[in-house]
Amino acid sequence: MEEKYNFILSIYISLLKHHYLKYYPIESELEKQKIDTILFCLRPGLHSLPLSSLHDGEKFLIEKYSVTLIPAFNMIKTDYNQRKNLQVLGMGASEFIGHQSLPAVPTELKQITQKSWQGKSFINQDFTI
Repeated sequence: MEEKYNFILSIYISLLKHHYLKYYPIESELEKQKIDTILFCLRPGLHSLPLSSLHDGEKFLIEKYSVTLIPAFNMIKTDYNQRKNLQVLGMGASEFIGHQSLPAVPTELKQITQKSWQGKSFINQDFTI
């Protein structure tokens, strides 16, 4: 049992060192640029690295940033254009036959179609599935 514990501890220490060496030097720049997501492109053999276990001695990496694993950088679409003035169509049902009603649906649709984005909403009998 002690051997297993030592093995797990050595992995944890190794991950801690990896996190510290890899991200601490650029952490101030990440904060300055307001970066909240880190993409990992891991080489074969490291694909099963538990990203949620990376820790800087005080916090886990996932407490500070969103993390995601990508298969390859050349598969990322980098020509992102922010969408502006788009219309949204919101549809939902709050009343059902034989089931409890969902009283928050009208509020959620209003939030989506009038505050978060602009668009039309249809609720209950105004739309069909």
